[in-house]
Amino acid sequence: MPTILLTGIPRSGTTLACKLLNEFPDTVTLAEPLSLQKRGDMAGAAEEIADFVAQARHDALTTNTAVSRHINGVVPENWAEAPGRDQKLRQAQTSLSAIGLKKPLTDDFHLIIKQPGEFTALYNVLKTKYPVFALVRHPLAALAAWQTVNMPIHEGRMPVLEAFHPELTAQLNAIYDRVKRQVHLLGWILDVYTRFPAENIIRYEDMLADSQRSLGKITAHSQPSAKPLKAFDLQERYPGVDLPLLARELQVLAEKAAPFYPDFNASLSRYM
Repeated sequence: MPTILLTGIPRSGTTLACKLLNEFPDTVTLAEPLSLQKRGDMAGAAEEIADFVAQARHDALTTNTAVSRHINGVVPENWAEAPGRDQKLRQAQTSLSAIGLKKPLTDDFHLIIKQPGEFTALYNVLKTKYPVFALVRHPLAALAAWQTVNMPIHEGRMPVLEAFHPELTAQLNAIYDRVKRQVHLLGWILDVYTRFPAENIIRYEDMLADSQRSLGKITAHSQPSAKPLKAFDLQERYPGVDLPLLARELQVLAEKAAPFYPDFNASLSRYM
């Protein structure tokens, strides 16, 4: 019974991936359904995840329902409001409850669970139990998005990630500049993803260009290729964000970003 875990850089399109994957046949993708109680206990958290997987598969097959974060019963493309020119932080409006799946499922349907913070934090203990995939997005685009949302990453923090890695908390506590703290956090996450098999990394930009090819790496139950999704122009998408400042700060991540974006330095130069 295939169960796949999906993590990714915050604001890298993991929720969009869930929406697209839910359009695939015999596939159920749940967006951030977990509320782990055993924070800091990696083995205990892994057991909680296994229990949730078993319950989710049972519920999907017996009641055609599953617990997920959603908006009005649907996993959307994006949790956050669209950016505006008023520079107010974007709010996330989601509920966590059972939703109807409304699709036929075989006993060996593909269950995909997206939980960025937890699965990044627990990768070393989860990788021997499940296939784990990570979605990455160009660091400048991710960091620009972080400036616009009312979420802990706006302050350069990920409480769930830090709960399992107190050494990261100590490092972030020592960085007083908010953007530098964000950059350090982003670099820490990229360090984890360099340990993933290359075939288990999906770039946001590639997903937009060809969702079937990119997401087909996760599940064989792929759909016919849809039209490419439109990529955002950063200056239009995030008005008011100081992209030159972010580009300069991100130069320290050149070595960490290069495995995912070989042209990283050149891609920053256009903004500086």
